[in-house]
Amino acid sequence: MATPLLLVPALLTTGALSTALMAAWESALAVGLIIGFTVWFRERHNTQGPRGRFLAEHAFTVYIIHPLVLVGLGWALRPLETIAIVKFAAMLLLALPLCWWIAYLVRSLPGAKRVL
Repeated sequence: MATPLLLVPALLTTGALSTALMAAWESALAVGLIIGFTVWFRERHNTQGPRGRFLAEHAFTVYIIHPLVLVGLGWALRPLETIAIVKFAAMLLLALPLCWWIAYLVRSLPGAKRVL
């Protein structure tokens, strides 16, 4: 509905009116996509397997410990002299499994599951 009302006039006009109509169309499209994807995922992807259950159970612990892991890995990788994207990839590949593994170990401590 928003496309014929906003996009077509935005493409046929110029100046501030065209810019305002294009901004309104982009906002309407974004809101529509968010609502549509929310409904689509709710209806078709509302199950959780064992991997998803594990990740959900440990997510808060990962949230708490990830700064320590990232700072430690950043400190350990500081001698690596390369471009930023390579360091980012190295941090990503090391930090993700390490955070979840440490979270699993922390939650394995007696009484930790009640708090975390």
